[in-house]
Amino acid sequence: MADMMKAAQGDAYADATQEDRSAARTKCTLPATLRPIGGKTLQTVVRDLSPFGFSATAISPIAKGTTCWLTIPGLEPVAAKAVWWERGLVGCEFVRLLKPSDLENAIPATRLGSA
Repeated sequence: MADMMKAAQGDAYADATQEDRSAARTKCTLPATLRPIGGKTLQTVVRDLSPFGFSATAISPIAKGTTCWLTIPGLEPVAAKAVWWERGLVGCEFVRLLKPSDLENAIPATRLGSA
């Protein structure tokens, strides 16, 4: 039963991420670190953030599907999977949706602005 619930939640998350690809993204300039699993911690700047994912600078390519840990001041590290990398930017989707309160903690009101 628990496995079925996890699978249903996973499907719901996958559906939500696809339906809400156009969800409001908050443009920002947040210094952060990004650590691909098995790789070195990279200094980065988060360029936009939503409950579903983010884009950030990444000079070195990060392969699609790579699990990464994003650390932004004000938040616990969050797991995400790389969806794309192009010309020094990476786009990742969070493994678990970011809560609205986490979004507020990560982005001070002075830096808010929907894309």
